[in-house]
Amino acid sequence: MATQPKPVASRFRQPFLSDFHLGKAEAFQRAGINLPQKSQGQIDGFFALLQEKKIKEVFILGDLLHGPTTLETQHFLSLLQSLNHIHFHWILGNHDARSAHRFGQDIAHFKQAKNLNWNGILLCHEPQECTDSPYICGHIHPGIYLPLGAKQRARVACGMLSKNQLVLPAFGSLTGLHIQKPSTGITYYIFRNKSGTKMRIQIQLKGGYSLWHFTRNQANPLIKYNLSQ
Repeated sequence: MATQPKPVASRFRQPFLSDFHLGKAEAFQRAGINLPQKSQGQIDGFFALLQEKKIKEVFILGDLLHGPTTLETQHFLSLLQSLNHIHFHWILGNHDARSAHRFGQDIAHFKQAKNLNWNGILLCHEPQECTDSPYICGHIHPGIYLPLGAKQRARVACGMLSKNQLVLPAFGSLTGLHIQKPSTGITYYIFRNKSGTKMRIQIQLKGGYSLWHFTRNQANPLIKYNLSQ
């Protein structure tokens, strides 16, 4: 029942995603753990979606890489290099630190940064403490338990929206989930299943489509959060 998150996309054709963790399977395999390699198909699908939607700018909010460069990360770069009409902004995360200095440095449309300001909103990798300023981040890999009835439940990825913070779900297929305990003042967004059924848990959890559209909202310094296709 759980579905894989898609990139967060604005009506301005600027997708946001976080925590791809490319090369994680190969890192585990080198350590003797037989983790299945699933990301190449996801990489191909990601770049196909960018071209289908005629995307011009992409924001990756950290942990694009899991560790050292691998065949999988080189496949990502080879596809990215051919799309020189798209500007990629890569905000470095904690897992990127080991290899960022030698990953895509010669690609003009692929820029690295510690953080960025996007329309007055801070784009960063990790949650920010002691700030009232609006920001978007990743890092947490948030998830929730979805009650299914008959004492069953499913683990699903989610996004988290509070007064000044939007936490993106992990985009990678092998990232794992940090299960959240529903809290007052935080809205948890999950994704629709293939049948299109909307899912809602309590008053805090709202179902939505896999593409998230951002529009400015004068009443809210962050964003008005619309879920529509």
